[in-house]
Amino acid sequence: DGCIDFALGSIMKDPALTSIPFELDTGTCDIEIIDASDPRAVEINLQSRVGTAETGVAFTNMKIVADSNSGKIISREETP
Repeated sequence: DGCIDFALGSIMKDPALTSIPFELDTGTCDIEIIDASDPRAVEINLQSRVGTAETGVAFTNMKIVADSNSGKIISREETP
């Protein structure tokens, strides 16, 4: 959820944002804004990676639709 929170905060601060990678304590998160034409339903793709080469790396891919004015998540689903 840290990745989702960061993505929502970033798009709320900068509506022109298109993508951003960032590091969490547990791994890396890549954010890609797919469609921000309607600020009430911004589509965001997220990929979070946790682990290391030594321990193995796990990926989670998600598509989020959120209101960039309020930060409220409208929908969220895991994607392949």
